[in-house]
Amino acid sequence: MRSGVRVLACLMGVGCSDGTGPSDSPEGRVPAGWGQVVAERPDDVLGLLAADEDGWAAYHRGDLPAAVQASAEVSRRALGDVIETQAVLVELHGEAATALARTWARRAGLPEGTALHTWAALAAADAGLPTADLLALAPPPKSDDWAALHLALVQGTDVAELAEVLTGPLAVCVKAHVKARSSQAAVAAEACPEPFLEEADGARMFANPLAMRTAFSAGVIPPLDAEALSSRLFSPAWSPEDVRDPAGGPTAEALGLTGCDTPDDALAQVLAATVALDAWRPSSDAPGARLFDDLDVVGIYRAQLLTDWALSQVSTPAAAHEAFRAMLDADSGRGIGPTHPPRMLAGEALAAVRAGHVRSALPPLRALAPLDSVLTELPALTELVNDLQVASTLGRSGDSKEP
Repeated sequence: MRSGVRVLACLMGVGCSDGTGPSDSPEGRVPAGWGQVVAERPDDVLGLLAADEDGWAAYHRGDLPAAVQASAEVSRRALGDVIETQAVLVELHGEAATALARTWARRAGLPEGTALHTWAALAAADAGLPTADLLALAPPPKSDDWAALHLALVQGTDVAELAEVLTGPLAVCVKAHVKARSSQAAVAAEACPEPFLEEADGARMFANPLAMRTAFSAGVIPPLDAEALSSRLFSPAWSPEDVRDPAGGPTAEALGLTGCDTPDDALAQVLAATVALDAWRPSSDAPGARLFDDLDVVGIYRAQLLTDWALSQVSTPAAAHEAFRAMLDADSGRGIGPTHPPRMLAGEALAAVRAGHVRSALPPLRALAPLDSVLTELPALTELVNDLQVASTLGRSGDSKEP
């Protein structure tokens, strides 16, 4: 048994323990869940992993491009993770696009004749965010096509109806996106201008603000059997009862995770949950004690659950930013891995931008770069956040990309 555990754990690419025993916390304190299966019935877990060692290894380390190409059980999980990560990045795009126009206008004033504010208003309208203040940042653009879009947005035209009132390349592009969203298909790239908005002879270029939401709308999270171990292993859903809402489920409640709106409360809940989870390690004589440690069950579950909690239960930007900082403080380093799942990195970037700490959003976005093949709009989003960071420093000596 132990040699099998050892071999498979090493195949998974995680640290192989030296056999020292974990803490002796009372078993009664640990709610029944997938971590308990690892500790008490390791053969069940090893059998599942052995059915697709490469696929589960890829999923375990956060290699979603490889995992989506694996067996059906692994692929379903990986596709769900891709879509859930996309959902966070879509929110980030709306926040960053609108903040860029507002910040640029406040720091340096928008260039004469620009369409940047109209571009940001299109992104805002697509995200269901207010547009009036963005459209008022500057007069309508000098470009006839963009001026028509500006007027349509001022009049409150819905994104789905824009193509009916526009002409030229913008009309063709918007119509392609509306059609793609209604059929859950990828938009044809050739339907849209590239770059979407170009000004000052190419000195200012901005990507298609509709593309990320369209890509997200094409995805459907595959249904999972909540009772199946393959549906919960390495996930924020410790038990079947947690699958629907891990951050609000019985296990999160047992860990004391609730809604919060202050940084101090967020930090306190992260630290308390971390201490509680450390006490969930099985005794050294448990059948799967070594597998439990080699797979880093506590670290993985902590990262997954607290990401879910911070995104859904932490109500203010400063508190959410503090929550993600606390997660990283307890697990130093950055880069996709078992305890740094893609959605955690996306959530950290979103929380940073919302809290006004734009520079802090760039490292997690860059860490997501290996997922470009499944998150195809990620490079453009990273560039957008970089532009927002530059805009936030406009007017200071030595800054680049000034208008």
